[in-house]
Amino acid sequence: MPRNNSDEDINQEILFPLNVDDLGNWDKMQNIRDFLVERGPRKDDDILFPLDNTDRHFNTSRYKSYSRLKKTTMKLGHLADEGYKDWKNISRCPSLHETNKDHIDCMTSWIELERRLRKKKTIDENIQVAINKEREHWKQVLKRIIAVVQRIAKNNLALRGDNEKLYVENNGIFLQLIEMIAEFDPIMEEHLRRVQERQIHYTYLGPKIQNELIQMLAAEVSSSIVAKIKHAKYFTVILDCTPDASHEEQMSLVIRYVDDSKNAIAVEEFWIGFLKVNETSGLGLFTELKNILNNLELDIDNIRGQGYDNGSNMKGKYKGV
Repeated sequence: MPRNNSDEDINQEILFPLNVDDLGNWDKMQNIRDFLVERGPRKDDDILFPLDNTDRHFNTSRYKSYSRLKKTTMKLGHLADEGYKDWKNISRCPSLHETNKDHIDCMTSWIELERRLRKKKTIDENIQVAINKEREHWKQVLKRIIAVVQRIAKNNLALRGDNEKLYVENNGIFLQLIEMIAEFDPIMEEHLRRVQERQIHYTYLGPKIQNELIQMLAAEVSSSIVAKIKHAKYFTVILDCTPDASHEEQMSLVIRYVDDSKNAIAVEEFWIGFLKVNETSGLGLFTELKNILNNLELDIDNIRGQGYDNGSNMKGKYKGV
């Protein structure tokens, strides 16, 4: 997902686990026709068209004019099938395509289906109602799962226990909270019923989705912190190293800055993360710091303070960070 995860993106991933804009996946997915008509085809405005052997290329304005035919499956690859090998003759293709019987039939079917979907008067109206109901169900399930992961992560608690099955002992805080919500919430109760009766294959309760949600939440929090640091411009870095349980050196990075985004100006400190260190010399630690700042798009020239311990590799006059 993982990406900017709006409700539409989440619903799309639930209904179609494959990329819906890839024509090669269409025969592998069900109910995709109505989704494509409701959403409409997507168009990339940043295409760099190649030059042909006469140093000419397809004009972007032409591409935008062709986009008026968006309710067709015509793509640039289809234009090549019409028999043109250069860009200069390609302008003939749209008029031929618009008057083509197949195109007219497809446009007529598309517009008719679009109107029926908008008025909810399709032939399979009852099926469409069921699809929309199922879509809303999964949307609500995911909201609850995300809320549980967010609350557990906020309190620095472990999600999983010794067992990863529902309604067994020591199955972890995450599943315990899901079970508790199901006692009072009909949506989660229905979801767990489907899981237990094996009516669904994707439960969104396993460790994989938990880790993905944690990463998404962490990325969002990190982006918010970095945005505040950029707004303040100047900042201080605080570094310290310690080996973990596997005896690998970990360097923690804390950034301090002046937060003036609120009415009351305050000095804030945020822990950014642990950095795995392979080289513990001053140069090695500096390189890790420089890389993480580049990844965060923070300018190292804006550092106005440094906080280290008294180790020779940290504070040493000639070889320290």
